[in-house]
Amino acid sequence: VSGGHDPQASLLAPKSSVGFGGGSASTAIELPLTAEETEAALATAQRMGEAPIRVPRAAELGYQSSGSIGGEPFEIQTTLRWRQDGQRYDSLWTLYSPRVGEQTRRSTGLLTPQGLVPVLAELRTTTTQEMRFDHVAQRVRFGATGTDAPLRAGMQDRLSALIQLSALLAGDPSRYPVGSTIELPAVHPRGAGTWRFVVETDEAVVALRGQTVPTLRLVHAAQDEHDARIELWLGRTMDYLPVRLRVTEANGDSALHTVTSAYTLTVPNGPAPQR
Repeated sequence: VSGGHDPQASLLAPKSSVGFGGGSASTAIELPLTAEETEAALATAQRMGEAPIRVPRAAELGYQSSGSIGGEPFEIQTTLRWRQDGQRYDSLWTLYSPRVGEQTRRSTGLLTPQGLVPVLAELRTTTTQEMRFDHVAQRVRFGATGTDAPLRAGMQDRLSALIQLSALLAGDPSRYPVGSTIELPAVHPRGAGTWRFVVETDEAVVALRGQTVPTLRLVHAAQDEHDARIELWLGRTMDYLPVRLRVTEANGDSALHTVTSAYTLTVPNGPAPQR
């Protein structure tokens, strides 16, 4: 999996010894997978297609975030920590405010030539809602409901989908002209579906504390009464990582995130995946 870009073409600056959430960014990524589970996950990836992939470098991005949750407005700083070592990934977007509580998402899994293959995803609010990707049984298991659904090749949680879109666009931008649609099988805390992101025109976004960043805008329109509308601006000079993200939930909750800082991270290699 390729994660390197020309550093002169990126706005991501190196930053050493980055602390986050009480832990060190230099911690290796470990996944509790057996050899059978690893092989099954890699087999799932092989059914994802042959689109070129270029996974973004490990990075920590800070955002100015605002919106409303449960009718309560908020304006806070949030952080996306995207970590990858070429074989595994761990992604965490932390949102917490005393006024609205917690809305933190996490996704962990394998990196393959086809992109991200999630193993576990979580949404933390007042409780933790888990989505477990059982690649051996080919089922996704939803902790919030005790139910499961078929695991489709390429299936992503909401957080891993953002990075998978980054990897697809960086792999070959010409494959995705304006008006084209990128479909990703989706999992939510209580079920499964599909995200359909329509590629729209480029936009120059003021971000990174006053800089103008060239971005590509994608929009997922809500597919039913339970789905969210997702608007995503991917930074062409930032490994196609999210420069801006607007999410409007079915219940009326909304959040707008605009990047204010972006730093690359160093992630040491963990133990080789069991094969």
